[in-house]
Amino acid sequence: MAQQNLPMLSKNDGFRIQHQSFNCYFDFTAFTVKIKSILHIQALKETNVFIFDAYSVNIFNIYVKRSFKICSVISWAYDEFTHSVTVYFDKFCNSMGDLVIEILYSALKEGPSLLWRKDSMSKMVCFSCGSPYNNRSIFISHDRPDAEHTWEAEITVPSEYTVLMSGEANSISESLYTKTFRFKSTIATPISTLAIALGIFGTVSVNNWCKIYGPAMLLSKIHLSTLSYINQSLEEIQKLLGPIPFSQWDIVIVPRCFSNLGFSSPYLAIVSPSTVIGKGLVSKISHEAIHLWYGCSVGLCNWNEDWFTEGIATYFEEYIHKIVLKKLGVQDYQEIAQIRKYMILKRYFDECSNEGTELDRKYIHFLTKESGDYVADGLAYSRSFSQYHYVTGYLIFDKLVCQIGSENFVKFVRTFAENNASRSVLAGDFFQGIKNLYDVPEDLYEIESSRQLMQIHKKVLNELNIKKVIDRILRCLSDKKKRKMADLSKLSNQYESEPLCYLLDMILDWNVNKIRCHSQLDSLVESCKSENGEVRHRICEVILKYDLKRHCDFITEFLGDFQSLGVYVYNEMWLSAKHWQKHLCRKVYNQLIDEYDHSTKLMLQDIMK
Repeated sequence: MAQQNLPMLSKNDGFRIQHQSFNCYFDFTAFTVKIKSILHIQALKETNVFIFDAYSVNIFNIYVKRSFKICSVISWAYDEFTHSVTVYFDKFCNSMGDLVIEILYSALKEGPSLLWRKDSMSKMVCFSCGSPYNNRSIFISHDRPDAEHTWEAEITVPSEYTVLMSGEANSISESLYTKTFRFKSTIATPISTLAIALGIFGTVSVNNWCKIYGPAMLLSKIHLSTLSYINQSLEEIQKLLGPIPFSQWDIVIVPRCFSNLGFSSPYLAIVSPSTVIGKGLVSKISHEAIHLWYGCSVGLCNWNEDWFTEGIATYFEEYIHKIVLKKLGVQDYQEIAQIRKYMILKRYFDECSNEGTELDRKYIHFLTKESGDYVADGLAYSRSFSQYHYVTGYLIFDKLVCQIGSENFVKFVRTFAENNASRSVLAGDFFQGIKNLYDVPEDLYEIESSRQLMQIHKKVLNELNIKKVIDRILRCLSDKKKRKMADLSKLSNQYESEPLCYLLDMILDWNVNKIRCHSQLDSLVESCKSENGEVRHRICEVILKYDLKRHCDFITEFLGDFQSLGVYVYNEMWLSAKHWQKHLCRKVYNQLIDEYDHSTKLMLQDIMK
């Protein structure tokens, strides 16, 4: 649909932004941001019309300076539908001389680029949420992958607040009631890579260049084993890909409404509590760290090729996870790695099935640089909840490794990142380099049907004797005298949730009549309350399938704590014939409606319409 396309009207303009500065004041009472943006322009052709990308902003005034003289602006127009600000002034510009455009405006609370929410200690925070609208509702600029420029920012906040941003921290100055944080980027980057987080944060150090920020209450819940895992994974990533491309990397924990598990940018990663708190999905930190090389340092010329950077990050997330588990002495690390691969393939199978068709084969088409006035489906909020582009890229790289070997693949990935640092590339550039060095088949970019992949990998699991891991769990679960399940918390350590997920998938595949004693399921539900989101998601599915209404509080808690994963549970409840499930669906939605982010709210409204 047309409204799902992301407009890019600035694509047609004959000028280039060389440098941009922002002076921002964040008002935590009105939930708005007052901004003065100064753009240093190079005109590439004679023009008196300048178009910028913007959305959900209130513009106060615009000034244009040419060779240090103010030129009169005849008019300017802001168009919400086309996401554009058009500036007209009285004289034509060519490539000679300096041109500066100054825009005074405010970013509105309802703008989709930022979220204003309360944290776990009821303190207000504001943060970038990885919106399909990118940063258009806070930074008026050129928002397209090939529009790269340097920038600097001054961010003023109440004195108790800390500001984190995807730039090099420059200085901090204080007055009686406010603090001003200064950041800069001397590397030209697209404006879409900027991220910001503001809150009353504590901090925990991972190493000398990585810290975790968040509410003190949440930081106190991070296990030492989690910090050890993160530090070990960052060390292993640098061994594979080279030194970190940026001087520091801050990780900030934002409220649970964040619909992405993680969102990485230069110098800063924004993550949900579910990644690092308790038995978190901690391997996702590795995924976001890999984006420092592929996604931040090496960018994309075409946003529709996100399968390329997400595929590399997903492949190395699994690669690093296996290495770290082995170094930490985790039992059955090889079997766990294979179960994780099986779960990736299962997601691919499920998403293909959700599309209503079983794809026979999927072929990756390499694209050219972005062209035209929009990005097709760029505003489709459903993409925030799809794993398809992650898994598609992962399967391509997994197939490539089978052809050229793991060592050659890692070596090429590192060399490509070094040779293309601070540049935007096409996926075709990467694979052309592979073809130049290695003999790869023409069908390399074809993915077999999801059903065929599942069958192939089930054979691999059987060959690895994965049954011994499941049998070990089942033996612990069995209690013939009491005929109920033992405490699952005794079966897993911080990182061994994968066998539990696999076991729960088995239970979900069973016929309802196979479960003779519901007390077994009751014990299973009770023992998984402290597990990570993947396990608890499957427990919710067990509750729904076996009609365990007495455990609706478990579902309610899950839908609050894991709001993006909860979308899938909402869908199952809403399609259910059980009255209590639909009632619970509507009840929890009404309780959390003011907390959800934009994408989650739209997705749930679509489910329950």
